[in-house]
Amino acid sequence: MRSLIIIAILVSQIVVSANSVQAQDYEHAFKLRVGPGLGFAYKRLTGFEKGYELAWEEHKSSHTISLLRVHQSPAFPTWSDKWFFIYGYGGHLSSYRYYTIYNPFRPFDKPREYNKSFLSPGIDGYVGLEHRFLKHPFTFSVDFYPRMEFFGPGYFRLNIVSGFGLAYVF
Repeated sequence: MRSLIIIAILVSQIVVSANSVQAQDYEHAFKLRVGPGLGFAYKRLTGFEKGYELAWEEHKSSHTISLLRVHQSPAFPTWSDKWFFIYGYGGHLSSYRYYTIYNPFRPFDKPREYNKSFLSPGIDGYVGLEHRFLKHPFTFSVDFYPRMEFFGPGYFRLNIVSGFGLAYVF
């Protein structure tokens, strides 16, 4: 019971401090990302809506760490100043625990699964739409990451990872 009271006090302090912060312009963001897996990201804007994002994601069969150069611009400048179009590029390193191979010429066969781990570097693209809450220090985003991986069992792999993110900005 005592721990519930302490947690309630901490949560209420966070809510009160969140209501007193203006978040339309920010320099730092910590993001929780949910998609096919779970991920965390830290974004640092260096000026003029440009910056860097360091992200870590865990999928069912892999872990990925990536570094992206991001650019932001108003998505609908005549309609709303809360929506931003985000795009960027970068690289990543993925660690796979196992992999599956599908035969496109036999679509009804089960995929073959191999329990072999490997590392795969690659290059990333980044496209997203972000909504900034002007009175609260949070943002909501929809992200798409086209990733090209080199080396590994297939020597070349193209993944398109999408997801939703909720970020605390300061």
